Amino acid sequence: MADLSADYAGIEEGAGRMNTRLTQLAAELTTLQTQVNSLLGNGLQLDQASPVLRDTYEEFNSNLERSAANILEYAKMFLEIRDALQNNDADIVAAIISGQDGEGGVEVTGEHVETPVPGAR
Repeated sequence: MADLSADYAGIEEGAGRMNTRLTQLAAELTTLQTQVNSLLGNGLQLDQASPVLRDTYEEFNSNLERSAANILEYAKMFLEIRDALQNNDADIVAAIISGQDGEGGVEVTGEHVETPVPGAR
C-alpha cells in the first residue's frame, strides 16, 4: 500500500489560489482581446490581413479561455480528493471505535467522527 499524507489546509489554500488566478487570467485575456481589437481597428489597418488577424486572434483567445477554465476543474478535483480522504479517515476511526468491545456493540459511523484539519484553528 502506498504511503498517504494529506495537508488539508494546503489543499484548500492551493485550490483557492487556483480560483483566484483563474479570475485574474480571465480578466487579462479580456483586456488583451480588447487591445488587439483596438489595434486592428485603429493602429494596424490592413484591408485583407486585419480581419484575418482579428478572427485568428479571437479563435486563439477562445482556446486559451477554454484551457484556462480547466484550472477550475482541477481545483474542484483537489477539493473532492481532500473530502474523500477526510471521509475515509473518519470511517476508519468509526470502524475502530465500533469494534472496540470485540462484538461491535458501540455503533459509530463516519458521520459521527470529525477529522481535525492540521493547522486549522
